[in-house]
Amino acid sequence: MVPEELAGERLDVVLARLVPGLSRRQSRRLVDAGSVFVDGRRCQVCSRPVRPGAALEVNLAPPHAAGAAPTLVALDDDLAVIDKPARMPAEPTREAAAGSAHHALAELLRTRGLEHGGLRAAHRIDVDTTGVLVFARHVAAARALHEQFAAQRVARRYLALVAGVPAWGRRRIDLPLARQRDQAGRIVVDQDGAHATTLAVVLARGDRGALLACIPATGRLHQLRAHLAALGHPLAGDRRYGGAALAHLGLHALAVRLVPPAAWIAGERTERAAFVAPPPPAFLALAGGLGVFPEAVSAAATAFIGGPVLPAEPA
Repeated sequence: MVPEELAGERLDVVLARLVPGLSRRQSRRLVDAGSVFVDGRRCQVCSRPVRPGAALEVNLAPPHAAGAAPTLVALDDDLAVIDKPARMPAEPTREAAAGSAHHALAELLRTRGLEHGGLRAAHRIDVDTTGVLVFARHVAAARALHEQFAAQRVARRYLALVAGVPAWGRRRIDLPLARQRDQAGRIVVDQDGAHATTLAVVLARGDRGALLACIPATGRLHQLRAHLAALGHPLAGDRRYGGAALAHLGLHALAVRLVPPAAWIAGERTERAAFVAPPPPAFLALAGGLGVFPEAVSAAATAFIGGPVLPAEPA
């Protein structure tokens, strides 16, 4: 708890005063990395005044063992876009800040001598999902991206490998989703849940599974995983939703298309920027195991990026 004598002080100052052996510089790095929680909520603003009695939680855990690193797809003054590998959370968890995509990107920018303290993830993809992840580099850019997502003006394109071969070729999935009460973390179809829509089309069929193109028109937690499982075709490797236990999850965030923050702020909202991450080797190998030729995946991904395969993509 923050004592009365530190009321109104900056968060980084309070941390340096309260945590034995922690310097002001180290406290700033912890805040930037997302390792600090104030009253249960992550705070990444070093200058935030802290009220007396506030509960501070600081994660001092050492970094996770090094795994695959994210690849930088694009970088400008407003955005940083990465290709996230599997088994990497988008944002720091309560258990660890290091090991997240946010932390890895911040470290990458730091080593290049670039500003990294204002990073904010514009959206989320699951820990085991690979592909495009967009970060804002400052508050104004984060606000512009938030407004676009809220207005459903951001187009996200996914490739999904599913168990079984769908009898349908194209499907608009309108099924409301809610958290399942008896199994933490699982999302289920529930008529009292939140509205959720996914557009899907079969791109290639194998003898044990299929490659689907998916565009979520809404952005609910585990939306694609829950929707596809509800149709009887869970993602390959998705044990939580009925898929077989495999080494890789059959979901890849192929592309994101949005209005650049500077254009959005200026009201020039017809300009679009597209960011693409090709399917990783593990995804191609998983496709082969389902009887879908990896060459077909690469060809379908290229076609999916280049044209409006599905209807009703944001204007």
